[in-house]
Amino acid sequence: MRAIAVALVVSGVASAAEPEARVGDPISMEGLRVTLLSVSELTRGERQTPHGVSGGGRRLVWLVEPSESPPSQPVIGDVRLTANGAVYNPVTNATSSKPFAPDIGVYDVATYAKKFPSHMGAKKLLPRARSLVLEVIIRGAKLEAKALETAQLQLGILPPGVSPSAGVTPRYVWFSANLKHP
Repeated sequence: MRAIAVALVVSGVASAAEPEARVGDPISMEGLRVTLLSVSELTRGERQTPHGVSGGGRRLVWLVEPSESPPSQPVIGDVRLTANGAVYNPVTNATSSKPFAPDIGVYDVATYAKKFPSHMGAKKLLPRARSLVLEVIIRGAKLEAKALETAQLQLGILPPGVSPSAGVTPRYVWFSANLKHP
């Protein structure tokens, strides 16, 4: 696996003038603290799906931490990867039945860290209670070696005490990461 240098940029509710952060630096917004822990290219075996082998792809590992007094766990929305400003894979929802839909794994922090320590990043983590790790795998065509890529994770915020099964529409916020190749 080849690592990719990453700078984080908050988008959505925040203004476009938000400062960039480095991998491992938390971004706090809308009652969540989100940290992009690592990004890597997929191996050939990881690109294999029931629909065939994709030409490329990325593994994005995000740490999602509710605030100290969280309204509720966030709802996972869409995920996107753009390359040179174009959507890399137009299928953005993990529940889609279309070929090469993204895969999203949801893990408790301790289990994921023990099973995949190399994906947890270099910083020592002390996650808040009710934190989780989202492992996002996005497959598609072969990526250009020097393409400017942006990874985006959409999380929905529910009102205090409301569960996702209540039928209430969450307020969605995008977290974006600009991926810069060395």
